[in-house]
Amino acid sequence: ITLPSISGGTSQTYVLFIATEDRKKISSVSGGSLTWTKSSDQCSHNDTGGSIWTAQGSPASSFQVSINLSQSKQVVAVLTRYTGVGSFSGAAGENTRGPNGNCGSAPQNSAPQLTLTSAVNGSVHVLAVGVPDTTVTSASASYTALGNASLSATRIWAYAKPMATAGADTFGATLSAADNWAVTGLVLEPAVSGPD
Repeated sequence: ITLPSISGGTSQTYVLFIATEDRKKISSVSGGSLTWTKSSDQCSHNDTGGSIWTAQGSPASSFQVSINLSQSKQVVAVLTRYTGVGSFSGAAGENTRGPNGNCGSAPQNSAPQLTLTSAVNGSVHVLAVGVPDTTVTSASASYTALGNASLSATRIWAYAKPMATAGADTFGATLSAADNWAVTGLVLEPAVSGPD
C-alpha cells in the first residue's frame, strides 16, 4: 500500500505503525529516499502482527511511504513525524500470552496493555494496538491518540505519551470484545547537543 503524503524538513524522524493480516511479514518499506528500519515487532496468534518502522533524515519535500508485504494480505498503517529525536530505545511488545509473548495459541481477552521504560528525561513513549476483528473503545487517558486505520481483517490504533521524567509507564486499553491483540512500542529519546 501507499500512504498519503507526509511533509519533509530538516532533521525529521518518521515513525510508522503497521498491522498486518495473519501476521504476515513486511518485505520492505520505502519513501523519502530514507532508510527505514523495523524498530519493534510483536505477533499474536495467527491473526495480526504489529510492527514499528522508523526513519530519520531531511527530505526536501513531501513524500509518500510504500509498504510491501511478503504475501497478498491486508495491511493498515499510521504514519507520524517528529523533530528533536536523537535515538530509539526500549522496544517492547505484548500479546494475550504476556510480555514478548510468542505466536502460539492463547486465550483471547479484551484488555491490551504494554509497559515501556525510558532511560532519559523528555522521551516519548509510542505504541500501537493491532487487532483482527474488534475496536479499541477506550485507552489510557494520559496517552494521545495518533490515528487509526481499519480493514475487514486487520486494524490498528496508535498512541503516544511524552515523559517529562524517565521511568516505566503502562498503557492500557479496552476492546469491544475479546480478541487476539498485539501491542508493540518504542521509546523516542531526545537529541542532546553540547557541551560547547
